[in-house]
Amino acid sequence: MQQNKGKSLISVQSFLKVQKVLAKLMAMTLQDQLPSLNREFIAHFGEMGSKWGINRTVGQIYALLYISTQALNADEIVKTLAVPCSNASMGLKELQAWRLVRLRRQRPTITIALC
Repeated sequence: MQQNKGKSLISVQSFLKVQKVLAKLMAMTLQDQLPSLNREFIAHFGEMGSKWGINRTVGQIYALLYISTQALNADEIVKTLAVPCSNASMGLKELQAWRLVRLRRQRPTITIALC
């Protein structure tokens, strides 16, 4: 009986370790998972955007969409750039007003892509 308890205790401990690792991975932003050259490009574009008179987040969103191989939804942009949802929303509206991005309605989500 105690052997079974010992085995289940080990498996519970293993499960808890795996759960902690998964929690750390989930806590990582997608930005951390991007290649370093992509991270540098996004950061630099954000800095240049602020020098051009646009919001840094707007520049970062545009850079992310530029290097992305597929359209992204707003949640992916927020998670990837680790920016507040409100900043991303305002940035997307600004890019849309300049006709630099377009919305694609792909049920159940709306994705954003460059024009």
